Amino acid sequence: MRVVYKEGLRQPREGCQACDDWRNEEVWPKTNPNLLSIDTESLQRKYLRQQVNEAAGMPANEGIVKRLNFCIWTDTVTAAIPMDDWDLCAAPLNIEDYEGQRCWAGLDLASTTDIAALVLVFAEQEGVTVFPYFWVPAMNAYERSRRDRVDYMRWIKEGHIEATEGTSIDYGVIRKRVQELGERFNIEVVAADPWNATAIVTDMMSDGHNVEYVRQGFASLNAPFKEMLRLVKRRQFNHGGNPVLRWMASNCSAATDPAGNLKPDKETSTEKIDGIAATITAMACLVRTPTEVEPDFEVALDAVERPQYQSTTHRRGPFFVPNTNTNEGQCPSN
Repeated sequence: MRVVYKEGLRQPREGCQACDDWRNEEVWPKTNPNLLSIDTESLQRKYLRQQVNEAAGMPANEGIVKRLNFCIWTDTVTAAIPMDDWDLCAAPLNIEDYEGQRCWAGLDLASTTDIAALVLVFAEQEGVTVFPYFWVPAMNAYERSRRDRVDYMRWIKEGHIEATEGTSIDYGVIRKRVQELGERFNIEVVAADPWNATAIVTDMMSDGHNVEYVRQGFASLNAPFKEMLRLVKRRQFNHGGNPVLRWMASNCSAATDPAGNLKPDKETSTEKIDGIAATITAMACLVRTPTEVEPDFEVALDAVERPQYQSTTHRRGPFFVPNTNTNEGQCPSN
C-alpha cells in the first residue's frame, strides 16, 4: 500500500521546529523514496536504523547521519563529545594498579607558551583506561587564569597540571617524566603529532623509547576518534574524572570531510583540546583501521567503522592489542 505523506519543506535545516523529526521512520521515504516499495525489514531500513541509533547521543556522528541520509543541512563544525556520557565514565582510578602493564602513550605539544599533554592509554578487556599528564609555563598560568577564567592555578595546586619555570614549557621536564613512566609501565609506543616535536622525539628515541609520528589528518584520526566516541557512549572509556581532561572534552569540536570522516578540530574548538588530541593520537596506534569493507551489505553493517582487535594475555588477564599479523597494526602515517 502506498502511503501519502504531507508536503514538507524543500530543504530542512538543523534546528527547524517545523520540519519532520529525522528519527521518525515514517518520514524517511521523503528523502529515501525507494523505501516505499520495499519491505519494512529491508537491508536499507536496517542500515538507516543502525545509523540513527549510533547517532543518538553522539553529536559528532549526528551531523553526518543527518546530511548523508536525510539531506538536512547542518553546521560543518559539530560539538564532538556528549558530556553526560563522559561524566558517567569517571570511576575512581589508582595508577599503581597498572604498574608494569602495557600501554600506549600520546603526546601533544601544541604551543610552548600554553599547555602540553601526554596521555597513557591502557587497553582493558572492555574499553580503555586513560591517565593524562599536563604541563604549563608557570609565568603564563596566572595570567591565563585571570584573563580567561581557566582554572589553571587550582589544577596546579591540586596536582592535575605541572608548572615548569619560565614563560615557555620546559620540554626537558616532559622528557624526564616520560622516562620515569617508561620505567613503571610497558609503554608500547609514544605516538606524537609531528608538529613542533622533532627535538623531543629525537631525545626520547635516544632514551630508548619507540616513537611514532601520527599525522593529524582525517586518514589518521578518523578511526581512533570514532572509537573513542563509541567507548564514551558505552561507558567503556574510564578517565577517572580528571578535571583538565573533562574541560578539554567539553571544548572539543569535530570537523568532517565529504566522506563522513571525523577528526577533532583545534581551530574551531571553544578552548584547548590538547589532552583529547593526545588521547586520540595514542589510540591511533592502539586500533587497527579496517582498510576494506566486505562488499556484501549485511556484512558491511557489522564491519564498517569497527576497529579490529586480537586478544592476548598480559598480567591481569586478556587485553586487547592491535592485530600485529599485518603492517596495518602500525601507526597511521598520513
